[in-house]
Amino acid sequence: MRRWFHGPEGRGSVKAQRLKIAYSFTPDLTLQSLVQYNSVSRSVSANTLLEWIIQPNRILHVVWNHGLTLNPNLLQGGQMQTGTSVIVKLDWGFF
Repeated sequence: MRRWFHGPEGRGSVKAQRLKIAYSFTPDLTLQSLVQYNSVSRSVSANTLLEWIIQPNRILHVVWNHGLTLNPNLLQGGQMQTGTSVIVKLDWGFF
C-alpha cells in the first residue's frame, strides 16, 4: 500500500506493508497480531493483543507493542523513537 502526503515541509509517499493474524483458541480466548513496515523509517512495528473473556462482564486484555512511537520530548532530537510496552487491562463489570 502506498500513502501520499502533502505538508508544509513538502510532499512525498510512504510505502507500507502490513500483516494481520488472528486466532481463537476458544470463543473466550483470542490472540491478534499486527505487523507493519514502512519505507520512510525502514522499520517494523508490531502490536499483539491477547483477550480472555473470563465471564461476560469480566475481560482481561494484555497488549504488547514494539516499534516506533512519537517522542514525548521533541527537544531531544528526532520525532520518533523505538519503544516496547506491555499493557494489562481488566474490565470488571458488576451486572
